[in-house]
Amino acid sequence: MVLYLLKKNSIFKRNARKNRAKPGGKKMGLSMQKRFLLARKRLGMTQSELAEKLQQTYITVQRTESGKRELKSNEIITLKNLGINPEFLLGLSDTMEIKGDNNE
Repeated sequence: MVLYLLKKNSIFKRNARKNRAKPGGKKMGLSMQKRFLLARKRLGMTQSELAEKLQQTYITVQRTESGKRELKSNEIITLKNLGINPEFLLGLSDTMEIKGDNNE
């Protein structure tokens, strides 16, 4: 019986470790890659169309969406000019679109 409780307790601890928040107080949410994919779909663009706007190849967009590549700062700025909130892409906000017409 004691052995069963020890095993059960270790499973509980393992699951608790998996579900805890990331260090720094940030809650776990969507990855940058998933946010990039959602932004592209919100803009109604294919990978090729977005690649053209970003002055990249569609393979680059594909690799970014799959997590094999990180977004560059100039790409985040271009997405901002298209109306996507940079803070959304970085995981700092849940609001995808920039409010108002004051794009800087």
